[in-house]
This record gives sequence, structure tokens and C-alpha cells, in this order.
Amino acid sequence: MSAPTIRLPVAVDLPDGWRAVDPTLTGTGQSAFAAVRDTIPRDAAFTPTITMELERTAEMPDFVAVADAAAARLAAQVTELVVLDRAPIGADGPPGLTQVIWLRVPGRDGGDLDLVQSQVHLGIGVDTAGRDTLLVQLTCTAQATHTAVVAGEFEQFVASFRLRPPSTSEEGAR
Repeated sequence: MSAPTIRLPVAVDLPDGWRAVDPTLTGTGQSAFAAVRDTIPRDAAFTPTITMELERTAEMPDFVAVADAAAARLAAQVTELVVLDRAPIGADGPPGLTQVIWLRVPGRDGGDLDLVQSQVHLGIGVDTAGRDTLLVQLTCTAQATHTAVVAGEFEQFVASFRLRPPSTSEEGAR
């Protein structure tokens, strides 16, 4: 069975060791793209994930409000949540905000599992009049003990993010 083909107006490059998976497996119901890092030891309690969510809005959003809403959605699903860091971005690219969140969730063995989620929220104007914006949320979630391993790979993923030129071709539809 082949993976479903989804037409997205964006393209990304996955770092070595990552594999695209069905985004419905993330459990959020919002992901347009998802990948897992298979090279983390099999006995790990959590497989690192990267997800991408896309939303069209009429204008450039308030990124603090966007980050607050993302944290609130997570807080409703976890035992404990702390926003560790938040910083505006956009000097060399689209405007946005980064956010790092520490999460405590129930583990499979009955104990608690500490995760770290890095989020990048971007706003990309898709028309020259500023009336149509693509709101992008890129996330990487890993056990706190694996964060150092995947952080650089997530940075590579984010740096590879780009809008795809419009075309009528089905080539590159994934």
C-alpha cells in the first residue's frame, strides 16, 4: 500500500535518518506532514517526530497569540507543560516566532515521560497585497534525553522549508 499523495504548496527536505509517515498517525488531526526518526534506539519510550501544520488566514497573525494557542492545545493533553523559550524570528526570512516547550506525559510503563517540543511558527504572504497568508507550524518532539540529538536535524528541516512554485504538473506531489 502506498502512502497517500497530498498536494502541499510547500516543500521540505528530510534529514538523514528521518522517514515520512502518514500524518494522521500523529493524533493531532491537524498535521499536513509528519516524519519520524527511526534511528533512535528501539527501546526508547518515544520516537522523535517532526510535523507540519498549514492554515490559510486573511492577514499576518499575531505570533504571540498563535504560540499561546499552540501551548494551550498541548496543555489540554499533557500532565504538565512549561514554555522554556520564545523568540521572534524574521530578519532573514518570513516573520514568525520560535517556541520551546517542556512536556510531561504519561508513559507506556505507567511512569511519566518528559518530552521537549520545538515549534517554529511562520507567516508567509502568498499574494502581493497581503490579503492571503499561509500560517505554518513546524514542530519537533522528542524525549528530553534525545533533544540534543535531533535539534540540529530539525534546524536543517526548518532551513529547507520553501514555497513550491505553482505548476499544473503532478511531479513532486508528495
